[in-house]
Amino acid sequence: MKEKKLKEVFVTDVNKYPYLHEILDDEDVENLKIFKKDKKIIPFDYLTKKQFKEILDDEDCQAKVIGNVRLRDKYHREVKNKNQKTKTKKKSNVIGCFHTYFNDEYIEKHPNEEFNETHTYELNLYKPKDTSCIGYAYIGNNKFVRIENEHYFFVFLLIMIMIAAVVLGVYLIPKIDINKSKDFENGDYTSPNSFNLSYENNIQFDFVNHYTIDKEHTYLPIGNPEKNQFSYKVKVYLVKPDDISKKNYLTTIKDSDGNDILCFDMNKNGIVDKNESVVDELVWETKLIEPGGNPAKVELYDILPKGTYYLAFKYSLSQKDGTDITTPDNQKYSVQNGFTAVTTTIDVVK
Repeated sequence: MKEKKLKEVFVTDVNKYPYLHEILDDEDVENLKIFKKDKKIIPFDYLTKKQFKEILDDEDCQAKVIGNVRLRDKYHREVKNKNQKTKTKKKSNVIGCFHTYFNDEYIEKHPNEEFNETHTYELNLYKPKDTSCIGYAYIGNNKFVRIENEHYFFVFLLIMIMIAAVVLGVYLIPKIDINKSKDFENGDYTSPNSFNLSYENNIQFDFVNHYTIDKEHTYLPIGNPEKNQFSYKVKVYLVKPDDISKKNYLTTIKDSDGNDILCFDMNKNGIVDKNESVVDELVWETKLIEPGGNPAKVELYDILPKGTYYLAFKYSLSQKDGTDITTPDNQKYSVQNGFTAVTTTIDVVK
């Protein structure tokens, strides 16, 4: 079956429409609308919807709308090679090409751009459809092209942008940590395991999952939540990289002399076995940190060389004034454990 040839139509001065002056009054003709939004093409005049309706309502009118055009919808041609005819990429509802003319200034400023022989800007010509439009361009022989309203294009573009923003938001917006503290600008604060005293509420520890130490942030802050009942001091230890995978086994046990040992109790038997690692490289010990008080500053910038490190913390609790914790029957209750079961990653940048 022979392929139907696409229409090639060119914008024409609407004053050349033979019935224009017979139907419209002189004032309307003198004040025709001019399309000049696109700076690269020569402005052309067109009839408004009201003016075109007046023409259609006239009994002697021979005007006909042969298609629709969207003034930002470029027409594309595909050339196989120099020895073959031009082949056009055709959409199902495209019936041809609507030509407007590039202005001389645009042509001069774009010497490397390939222009067709007529120096026209080519747009898709669609099947005629009664839709929202700004007016009608004349193409000669009593024929017009409906210029569709650009608002539809921008509404469609806005919808696409909104959809893209939603999709990107799902993947790019960081998930909010409900336990994140607002007191520090750098770090991801979480609530680690709490432990229970028989006569008091659980203790809350705030610590950092990841933190960057650099020239502007020389210390690691350690706070004490205001709702806590006790103050505490914190010892900060370095953890070997090979032991990070064992972090859930981090605990304190007693040695044979009754001293506290921080280790990874993989066997969960309360003793340090041969295959279990001990954490004993102390890098900092804080002063007393009161509930809701100023965070302790663990100065690490001058202590640690450039690199990535892993830290563990040992909390020693006391009353708010620093005195020993006692039970209701007035017996001393010394809390020397309360380690976080999660280590902190520190990036030292120098």
